[in-house]
Amino acid sequence: MRRNMVYWMMILVAMMVVECTVNNQHTFQPKDSSTFHRNLFTSFPKFENSYADGSVLSGYMGKDEVYIGTAGTTVKIGCASASSTSGSWDSDGILGLSMQDLTVSEDIGVPYFYYLCQAKIISSCVFSVWLSSTGGEIQLGGYVNKSAASSVVYTPITSPCTKTSCQVAYEITVTNLRVVSSSGRSTNIFSQSSSAQTMATIVDSGVSCTLLPTAVQTSGGTVNLYNAVASIQNPQTLYVTIAGVEYAVPLSECVEKGDNSFVLGDPFFRSYLVVHDLDNKRIGLAKKNSSYVPSSAVSMVSSRSISASTTSMADIRSAAEAYIEWSQTSSSSQSTGDIYEQPNISSLPLWKRTVSGNNNLQQLTTSTNTTSFKRAIITNPVTTPDKNFYYTVLAVGTPQQTPFVVQIDTGSSLTAVFAASSPSPPAWQSALFSLAIIAAFGMVVGAGVYWYRNKYRS
Repeated sequence: MRRNMVYWMMILVAMMVVECTVNNQHTFQPKDSSTFHRNLFTSFPKFENSYADGSVLSGYMGKDEVYIGTAGTTVKIGCASASSTSGSWDSDGILGLSMQDLTVSEDIGVPYFYYLCQAKIISSCVFSVWLSSTGGEIQLGGYVNKSAASSVVYTPITSPCTKTSCQVAYEITVTNLRVVSSSGRSTNIFSQSSSAQTMATIVDSGVSCTLLPTAVQTSGGTVNLYNAVASIQNPQTLYVTIAGVEYAVPLSECVEKGDNSFVLGDPFFRSYLVVHDLDNKRIGLAKKNSSYVPSSAVSMVSSRSISASTTSMADIRSAAEAYIEWSQTSSSSQSTGDIYEQPNISSLPLWKRTVSGNNNLQQLTTSTNTTSFKRAIITNPVTTPDKNFYYTVLAVGTPQQTPFVVQIDTGSSLTAVFAASSPSPPAWQSALFSLAIIAAFGMVVGAGVYWYRNKYRS
């Protein structure tokens, strides 16, 4: 008997430890937030998100105050309770910045940024992503003029989305692709001029590499971009034509074989400022100003807490804590709007972490049958096994629980943090609900008795 009691006590303690430290993440405690919406009559909606590397994030959807920098409002947020071991879930969650997913309920499909737009927290429903080899910045409400080295050229977002099928990632149209080798030789691998072809292309900050598909559908048929590049000796730069402008994508960074989508990932974002204009459903591109220094908050935090070459999540957490401390003690005169002389723009720092191997949230499966391309990329390195992740910080609840270090992903609509189990309603609410049920039952019984007596009395 005593042995059984000890056994069950050990199980109970283990369950408590797991609940409070989900995979060592900072865990949101809904019961400690006065603004967390507790469901009295219905259960919390469940979610389960699968990612391209096979990892899965699951839990329940809650509703609370969520802050990104100084911007915040009441939103529906994923409270993750479990994750698969194959993904890179050493962060506290994910900040999804994609388009709205119309195929699922509003409990799950509305991205966080949409809530900021609906609540008029920001002046324009526009956000921009500026990435570098050491970090970056999310710019809310537009883009910082000084972060661009050229004028912004816009192209329509063509992502198809209905209630039955939805592409939430930002899809645009490419009209020409050419590759320049290390010797300077240029080779067209896709051209509009031949038969007025166009190719749907995804721009996604959540993908560490440039993904070259083996079977991408175009208006003129199927194209194998990966083999086209692999057939070129020492490919060095991929030139992509968008809205009549040619953009250079370095093949000296991470390149992977994709399935049926051409994806411009982090290597593209580190070369260009990418503006996501949801008001006008368009993507803006400008050459990145490499000498631009992100907000003073980023500079301050970087110098205090994190080196440019860090790959430690502990260092990033330290930087996030320093940023929160700085932002809470800074006066309004130190706001990023005053610094940039653009009061309508606010910004949030991004910290970069580099890991090796296949531990990538958005990595697609790569075939092992790539000998010719691997030979080419070894002689003039076109890829690296390193994968890059960019993180920012969220605050959740009242009083604010922070920092939650989350990975940004413009290809996902879900914003979620790891959280404890869903809270039960307060005891007085449960008691009141029980009394209401008893009273309703009594009324039904009473009505039945009254009807019975009147029927047979007559």
